[in-house]
Amino acid sequence: MKERFRRFMYGRYGVDEFSNVLFIGYLISFVLQMLFQSFVLLIVSNTLFFLSLFRMLSKNYEKRRQENYVFLHYKHQLSTFLRSKKNQLRDHKTHKYLKCPICKQKLRVPKNRGNIVVTCSKCHHKFDAHS
Repeated sequence: MKERFRRFMYGRYGVDEFSNVLFIGYLISFVLQMLFQSFVLLIVSNTLFFLSLFRMLSKNYEKRRQENYVFLHYKHQLSTFLRSKKNQLRDHKTHKYLKCPICKQKLRVPKNRGNIVVTCSKCHHKFDAHS
């Protein structure tokens, strides 16, 4: 039986991170559908399940790899944004965040220092700011 499954999966894409997220989304929407008996959630859960299954059984490696790459790119952008907001929330009592007027780089300066001259770490532009 194990050998038959191995032969069946030969040449197929298999599981990647995007497929895992789709399957977890399916499980969550399926549980919610069972609780609320919603037709819309039934359609969403079935769509996520079949999309996940389609990706796992697909033989088009390049297309699935590209989809996973795009997913990982957006996941990285979201995690970077959330990490930045978390740091800003953590530091809101002691630091102020500014943007460089030239390159738009985010800069962290200490609060309650009055008028200060800030030097951008990216483009080395100096500008006045109130902390």
